[in-house]
Amino acid sequence: MVTIALKAQYVSLIITIISFICEVIFIAALQTVNSIRECQLLKQKKQLRVRNYRHRAKIIALISALLFLGLEIIVSFFSDPVQLELFQSEPCVSVDNVLRLQGPQGEFREADFIEGKCQTLRGNFNYVRVGNVSLSDGQVRCSKKAAYFYDIVSASETKKLPVSTAEVSCKGETCVFVFEQQNSTYFSGALLPDIVAELRSGAVDTEMAFLKTELLFDSSEMLPVFAGRAVDAFLEQVNDPFELRRRVFLGSAKKNCPFVEEVIDGTSVPRQLLYSLLFAWIVALLFFVLCLVLRRKVFFDVGNPLHWAIQVQKRVDEAVKHDPVVTCATEDEALALYVSERGNKAEEEVEGEIPTA
Repeated sequence: MVTIALKAQYVSLIITIISFICEVIFIAALQTVNSIRECQLLKQKKQLRVRNYRHRAKIIALISALLFLGLEIIVSFFSDPVQLELFQSEPCVSVDNVLRLQGPQGEFREADFIEGKCQTLRGNFNYVRVGNVSLSDGQVRCSKKAAYFYDIVSASETKKLPVSTAEVSCKGETCVFVFEQQNSTYFSGALLPDIVAELRSGAVDTEMAFLKTELLFDSSEMLPVFAGRAVDAFLEQVNDPFELRRRVFLGSAKKNCPFVEEVIDGTSVPRQLLYSLLFAWIVALLFFVLCLVLRRKVFFDVGNPLHWAIQVQKRVDEAVKHDPVVTCATEDEALALYVSERGNKAEEEVEGEIPTA
């Protein structure tokens, strides 16, 4: 889809005006081609029926009108009004997953506004999104996709520690295990180094509680980072599961972010239809320019009254009533045009010297 920063009625009006202009010049170009063909027939000493010209002119106008009107109707039918947001850059605090922002999540107080607004409950699951908060007016802009989600009813899960795949991080007397299993990420509570050593050696075979989180970004190489951030959170006495997940999986930083400055009406048009319409306009314009260049080959235009008044004369002294035809002959090395009733014997003498009326 192509979005145009104009109201739907303005877009429709512009398309109608341009299509009308292109339709007019396309008809003129086709009529020029028709006139060139008629002049070729006259040079070949063939009859040119005026009645046929009228039929061709009607067909040309009808085809052109149907072509451009059809394109207008199709584009208008599939066009939809939309709301366009105009952005400006402002200083902000940005919160994102740790792949993009490594800054500690608890560093900026403003980040709390993001977490308060950028989460959605769906059944038993809490979907946490990232976003930006403006430092000038407090405006919050959330991402469309969530960074992770988890079950708010059973936030933790008791599992046996997979010693061979789990990552561990220790600082002082605080250690944390982190591992992935079936697209879920688990991290333990704070453990003493002695317990960690026993678990890793296999001396203790026990189950423990882990916080389970479904991450919606690539975390395949981030387990050591998660473990270190979890240890830092426990050392800061953070024990709330919601806050722990924020500290482990999200990062924050101060930077410039885009925020909505104004919302305006716009129009959404299917890309292929818009390109088809533009192609038709360009073809009509180029065809018209080409026909302007070729128009010098037209020495007689049936639809031009001035040509009839200056160039055409009757071949016989009789009325032309029903089916007039125009023929061409050479007189004194110049072309002469005659009109007569189709079927007259004199009109059939198109070669040689033409009798004058």
